[in-house]
Amino acid sequence: FSDIPAADGRRIQIGWYQTDTKGMPFNQSMTIPLELKLISTPEGPRMTRTPVKELESLRAKSHRFEAFALPPDGANVLADVKAELVELHCEFEPGDADEVVFAVRGATIGYNTKKQELFVNDLRAPAPLRDGKQRLIVFCDRTGLEVFASDGLTYVPLPFQPKADDLALGVKAVGGTAKIQALQVHELKSAWPEPAL
Repeated sequence: FSDIPAADGRRIQIGWYQTDTKGMPFNQSMTIPLELKLISTPEGPRMTRTPVKELESLRAKSHRFEAFALPPDGANVLADVKAELVELHCEFEPGDADEVVFAVRGATIGYNTKKQELFVNDLRAPAPLRDGKQRLIVFCDRTGLEVFASDGLTYVPLPFQPKADDLALGVKAVGGTAKIQALQVHELKSAWPEPAL
C-alpha cells in the first residue's frame, strides 16, 4: 500500500503465506501489516520490515519488565504470563551468553550470539547485532509465528499451530549471562470484530 490516507509516507505490505488452517473455511493466511523502510548499514542500504504501529490497538493486557541480568540458571521471569495471542518485544545485550532463548506456546525462538543468528524452531537466519544489541519482536497467533530481529533486517514468517492448552512463555540464557534491557509481553485481542447480536 502506497500513499495511504494518513499521508505519512509509509509503505505497508501484507504478505500471504502457507499456514495450517484445519477446521477453517479457508486455507493459508495473510501476514500482519508490515512497514517497509530503507536503512543504512555497513554493507549499504537495506530494506527492513517491522509491524505497523496500528497493531498496538490490539493489546488487551501488558506485562513489562525493567532491565535485569539473565544468568544461565536464572528463574523464568515469564512463568506467570499466559497468553493465546502474543506480542513479545525484547532488547538485550548478549553479554557472555552463547544463546538467548524464548519459548512461546511451544515454539522455540532464540539467538545464537556467536554466529549472530536467529533461530525459529528448525529455521535459521542471519541477524546481526545493531549497536551491540539485539531487538526481537515476536507475534504468535493461532496459525503462525512472525519473528523480527535486527531492527527489521531479519524477518521470519513461519507456519505454526500451537496446542490450544499451551499458553506458556519463557526466556532463558545458555552458556553465560545476557543483559536484558527491556522485555514486554502483550496479550492481544482478536483483530476480527465481535459479531453484532
